[in-house]
Amino acid sequence: MFLRESLSVNSRSLTYIGLEDFGNEELVRKNSSLKANHGLVFMWSSLTENMVQPIAVFASAGPVKGIELSKLVVKAILLMEDAGAHVVGITCDGASTNRTMWNSLGVSAKKQDFKNYIENPFDTSRKVYMFSDAPHLLKNIRNRLFQNKTLTVDPSKFSIKWEQYLNIFKTEGCSLTKVCPKLTKNHFELNNLAKMKVKYAAQILHQAIEWLNNWELNLIRGLIKEKDFLTRSTYDGLKITLQSTIDLVNYLINDCGSAYVLTAKFNQDSLEKFFGILNY
Repeated sequence: MFLRESLSVNSRSLTYIGLEDFGNEELVRKNSSLKANHGLVFMWSSLTENMVQPIAVFASAGPVKGIELSKLVVKAILLMEDAGAHVVGITCDGASTNRTMWNSLGVSAKKQDFKNYIENPFDTSRKVYMFSDAPHLLKNIRNRLFQNKTLTVDPSKFSIKWEQYLNIFKTEGCSLTKVCPKLTKNHFELNNLAKMKVKYAAQILHQAIEWLNNWELNLIRGLIKEKDFLTRSTYDGLKITLQSTIDLVNYLINDCGSAYVLTAKFNQDSLEKFFGILNY
């Protein structure tokens, strides 16, 4: 999260408050004199209990580099496992530093070397699955369609057009009975605030995303250009997250004996709420 730069002095310890601070972690910028403007938070969220808990907070000047982030992720897993927790997944948004962290840990969405997990560093017989925050992915898809107005999956089939959703809204505007009653002008006249609304994205893009592999195949064959569809970051996030959801649900039900799985707990809503409290 972004932080407002501020510098003060602790009169008791005679130390500065507001500089980069990674605690005792041996990172590149240890003992930095730079003012912090970003906050990095690690949060534990239980899949079986209504419990969330921040476990680490770092202050940095700019986003933490992906390589450094991967080291912190591995150490966080080790500390949580040592305390008795059972780490099965890691969720983050689509920021470039997080994608670099994925690459550093060996996670890849490429068809030839697809891998959506890492071996648990505490117990290599178990897997830790990677997730890209689903609400962010929905917003990215919707915003991409809004920006380009057209998305192409297969050149031999019809394109997905923003105008089609807009026409539905206009057609049903004066009708008492509607096929899509939740659509409003806020879904189509997107300002910066509206672009952040997850519910608007979910209500427009509610169809299953079974065309991901077809898109990659068409891209490899040169049938469509990359600019005609989703960004690579969004595509990678969708592919990894979909497969991780399937794999983790199967693991929890078949191996752990869970009667059901609340997949909403796979996203980072709890972290967003925590940031909201800090910003209030």
